[in-house]
Amino acid sequence: MSKKVEIIWTCQNCGDRYGLTLYRSIWGELPENRSIVMNDTINTTTCPNCGVTSKIPYPFLYTHKNPDFAVWWEPIYDKSIDEEKKRYGNLPGIPDYLTNAPRIEDWEEFKRTILKLETEPKKTARP
Repeated sequence: MSKKVEIIWTCQNCGDRYGLTLYRSIWGELPENRSIVMNDTINTTTCPNCGVTSKIPYPFLYTHKNPDFAVWWEPIYDKSIDEEKKRYGNLPGIPDYLTNAPRIEDWEEFKRTILKLETEPKKTARP
């Protein structure tokens, strides 16, 4: 399930403050979710005061179930990701792809990684 958070954003252009909802995680197997990532509209906002559109540098986890993979977009270091990955590692039944999800700073590289992981053959467990 995709997870969203509420924040107060300050427009970098005019200083207006307003509330908005951002994704902390998103299920990429849903076409509408994948689309907002690939079309660069996830975690963006248009200021109601001045009309300037901004991409919010808020880290989020992109997950996909078929094939199983996950990737973090982390434009700025977020220590809570370390804590989340550690928590995943301590829970039984949590798949490796969540605990080992790469953390990528560059937006375009993040999208290229998703495209690559979508087309890689699924790894099978060895007996």
